[in-house]
Amino acid sequence: PLAAIVLWSPTVDLKCTSASMDTNCYDDGSLDLTPKDGEKKRGHDCAFESNCTDTTAKERQDDCKWSYLQYFFGQEWMMDIKSTSDADAQYARHSQLFWENPMVNALHMDYSRPGVPAIFVVSGELDYFADDAVQLVMTICKSGGTVEHYIGEGMWHDFQEWSEGCGGGTPIPEAKAAYKKPAKWLRKLFHLEALSLNYEDGDSSHDDEHTASSSFFSPSIVSSIFNAHILV
Repeated sequence: PLAAIVLWSPTVDLKCTSASMDTNCYDDGSLDLTPKDGEKKRGHDCAFESNCTDTTAKERQDDCKWSYLQYFFGQEWMMDIKSTSDADAQYARHSQLFWENPMVNALHMDYSRPGVPAIFVVSGELDYFADDAVQLVMTICKSGGTVEHYIGEGMWHDFQEWSEGCGGGTPIPEAKAAYKKPAKWLRKLFHLEALSLNYEDGDSSHDDEHTASSSFFSPSIVSSIFNAHILV
């Protein structure tokens, strides 16, 4: 069985009705990550060039459903779906019993069951799916599981992939923390606190979190746990 799971930007609300689908943007249309006029939030997503204000909440939800259909039924099955409205219709053909099945929907699982490992969730505050992560963490807590959660302020979906910079190449502190915090949690979980990372906060000589992660775990732990990028 798995000993631990690290989840980055989990997408788990199969109904695509999370409030953040209506309020958050993948991209605010700006390449500048610097907060304006004292604002704390930054909206740009390095992975997307389109402006999210060009899409309606309904279009976002249909696109979300399209993604889940592809995850569950595969690319070949998706060939007949040509638009978000087609995806909405195909989605509706499956009963709510399917979409709420604990084997399908992580928000309906019992995380107190034997064999369910401790979980660390990393999510971006401005991700479309930000509330998915919050709902998942609450579900795990309420059902008696073990979980910790780091939210990157002003960050987007899978923001940790741009730890070395977005656009201008300036390192993003929140993205670097998305690697460092789970690493620290895993060391504590496996009683490896005495083993230090190859770098510390503020040490610019070892900024490659991907490389550093393998320095303090055995290969079996790294391959099965830390490097597992799991979207439930």
